[in-house]
Amino acid sequence: MMELRRAGVELSSGVVLKDPGQQQQTGLPFGLIWTPFNAVNDIKLVSERPPQCTACQGLYSRLCQVNLVTMLWKCVLCRALNDARHIPTIPQDDEGSTARMNSEVDVAEYILPSEGNTRVDCRLMFIIDEHIGIDEIEMAKIAEIATSAAIARGYEVALMLFGEATSLVDFGHAREPSDEESPVQIILDVLAPEEVAQMSASEKDSYFSADADLVSDSVWSAVRSKQEARKEATAKERIRNRRRSSQKRERRLDIALEIALELLQKDLSDYSTLRVATLLSGRPSLGVEGLEDEEEFEMALTSTMRKIGKQAASMRAVLDFFCFAAIHGFAASALLAAAVASGGGIVLSAMHGLSSHEHVSSVFRFITVRAFASGGRIEARSSKELELQHVIGPAVEGEDASSFKIPSVEREIGFALFYEVVGSVESCFIQLVSERRDVGSECVTVRCVTFKVGKSTSEDVYTRSIRPVIAATMLAKRSLLKSFGASALTRKSEAESIVDSAAISLIDGSIGSTAAAKAIVRCLYDLRRGVLLGRQLHKDDAVCLRALLCNAEPSLAAKLISPRLLKLEKSSTNNEKNISSGDAEHVLAGVGIEGHEVAGDWTSLQPDSLLMMDAGTEIFIWQGSQVSWGGNIDIAEYCRSALVPTATKRVPPAQVWSFREGESMSRMMLCRLSPDSAGQGALGSEQSFEAYFRSLE
Repeated sequence: MMELRRAGVELSSGVVLKDPGQQQQTGLPFGLIWTPFNAVNDIKLVSERPPQCTACQGLYSRLCQVNLVTMLWKCVLCRALNDARHIPTIPQDDEGSTARMNSEVDVAEYILPSEGNTRVDCRLMFIIDEHIGIDEIEMAKIAEIATSAAIARGYEVALMLFGEATSLVDFGHAREPSDEESPVQIILDVLAPEEVAQMSASEKDSYFSADADLVSDSVWSAVRSKQEARKEATAKERIRNRRRSSQKRERRLDIALEIALELLQKDLSDYSTLRVATLLSGRPSLGVEGLEDEEEFEMALTSTMRKIGKQAASMRAVLDFFCFAAIHGFAASALLAAAVASGGGIVLSAMHGLSSHEHVSSVFRFITVRAFASGGRIEARSSKELELQHVIGPAVEGEDASSFKIPSVEREIGFALFYEVVGSVESCFIQLVSERRDVGSECVTVRCVTFKVGKSTSEDVYTRSIRPVIAATMLAKRSLLKSFGASALTRKSEAESIVDSAAISLIDGSIGSTAAAKAIVRCLYDLRRGVLLGRQLHKDDAVCLRALLCNAEPSLAAKLISPRLLKLEKSSTNNEKNISSGDAEHVLAGVGIEGHEVAGDWTSLQPDSLLMMDAGTEIFIWQGSQVSWGGNIDIAEYCRSALVPTATKRVPPAQVWSFREGESMSRMMLCRLSPDSAGQGALGSEQSFEAYFRSLE
C-alpha cells in the first residue's frame, strides 16, 4: 500500500469482496484517486520501450511471469502469452527459469524518444478586461509583469486589452514612470473578428513577437500623461476612438476570446500547448443582454461560453479564468462551462471579492507556467473481473474507452476512477499508465503502475480495509458531477440531494452499521454543511471550489471538504525542524511553532489562542486579544510571512490571511467553522451530525 501511495495511487479500500453481489450490497463503490504526474523519487528508469500485450494492449511489468524456455511472458491483465524476446531486462529467479516480483506493486518509468515532431512550443494569450477601477490597476500591472515568467520558459506571449470603461491613457497615467518596456505586444480592441480571420499566418504570428511594434508600445510606458497622450495620439488610437460606437457590440468577452483563438491558430504540428488566460473583475458581457430572468440569463451565458470552450478544444487550446474584486459575482457557471469544454481549463477567484497583490502575482505566474509538460494522456486497464465505470478529472476521451487525453499536465491533478466488480475475483490486477512530454524536452516520459487488487470473502476484513477519507472524497466528487454538464456543480440544492442519496445508499448497504460507513457519512456531512455546499460564500466562489474539488488530489480535497483548526504554540524543543512538505503545519514546525488540532467550532476562539486553519486555497491565522508571544513581535504576521512562500507554490496558489480578534475580515475564517454548534461547541456539532445520520436511516 505504501508503494502505491508513493506512486500517487490511493485506494478506497485495501481489498474487494470476492463475490460481485456481496461487493454491490455494501453500497460503496471500489475505486481510487490517482495523481498520475506526481514526482516520485528512486523510481526505476528504463530507456527502451516496454513490450505491449497483443491482446489487451497492456504493458509488460515485472509482475508478469516469464518463461525463459519458451521465451513467452504472460500478461497479468488478460493472461495472454506474448513474445518475451523484446523485454529490455528479464529478471531471473533463483532457478533462472521464470521471473516475477514477490511484491504486488510494480512502478516503472520509461524515457523514450518522441515520435514525429520534437518541438514543444507554447503560445499564451493574456486577456485583461478593462472594466476595472483605478484601485485594481496594480493587479493588472502584476499580470503583465508575470508574463515574463512565461517568456523565460520559451513561451510566445501576447496581451489583449478590451473593454470601454478605462482607456489606454488611463492605464498609462496610472503607472509610475518606468524605463522598462513590456516584453509582450498589446492587442487593443481595434481588431474585429472578421479582420483577424482574414489575416495571414505570418500576420497573426507577429502579435506574439517581442521585437515587433505593430499595435502599440507597452500599455504602461506608451503614454506619460493624459495631456501628452491627447496631443500625440497615434493613428491606432484614432482608429480605436472611431470604432468605439460602431463596434460597441464587439467589446465583449466572447468576442475577445474569438479574436484570441483566431490569433492563436497555427499549424498544430508546431505547437503542443495553446492557452488563453483571462483576468476579469466582474460579470462578463457576452451579448445576451435584455433577459430579465436571472436563470435564463445565466443559461444563455453558459451556452455561449460552452460553445467557445468547444471551439478551443477543437484546436487544443485551454481556457483559464481568474476573477478578482468581483464582489457582486462573475458568472462562474458560464466561465466554468468554457473551461471544462476546453478540456482542462480552470476558474479561480479571490474569495469574497478580495485579493492581495502577492496573491494575484502568484496566480498569474501559476497560470503562465502551470503546465510543466506540453500535454499528455493516461490509460487505465484492468483484469476482466473489474470494469472501469467512469473517470472524473480534467481529461477528454482518447482512442478507446480506457484512454484519455490531458491538454494541461500538472503534478497535482487528481483523477477519480470508479470500478465495478463484474466477476468473481481471483487474481485481479489494475494497470495505470501516464505519458507526458516536458517543456523543452525531446523525450516522452511514460510511467506504468501495475498492482494486484487484494480480495477477501470476509466482509469484516473488507470493512477494516476501507479508507474513509479517500472513499468519501470519491463519493463527494461523483456526487458533484452526478449530472455532468447539467447543474450539479452550479445548483446547490441538486448537489445536496445527490450527496444525501450517496449517504443513504451506504447506510442502507450491508456495511451501513459499521464505524467505517459512519466515518464516510461524516465526511459527506461536512461537505454538505461546509462552504462548498453551504451558504457561507457567494455562489460563484462556491462553484469555483466545487470544480476544484473534482480535480483535486486527496490532500487538497480533504482541506476543501473539512479544514482542520490548529492551536499554535511555541515548539517544546529548541531545534527547528526541516520543512519537509508544503503542508502549512510542517512549514510552521520549521520555524519552531507547533500546531495541535482543536474543535473546528466557535468554542475554540478564545482570547488567549493563536489559531490556524488551512482551507487549501486559503490559510488563515487568527490571533486572540490576549495572545502575547514576548517582545514586540507580531506573531500572526510572523506566521503569515513564514507561510506565504510555500502557499504561493501550491496548485492553485493559496492566499494567506492574518486577523486579530474582532476584526471584520476574520469572517473569512469564521464562515468555515462549524455552523451548527449553537453555542454548545463540539457537543452541538456531534448532536447535529447524529440527527442528520438518523434522518437518513
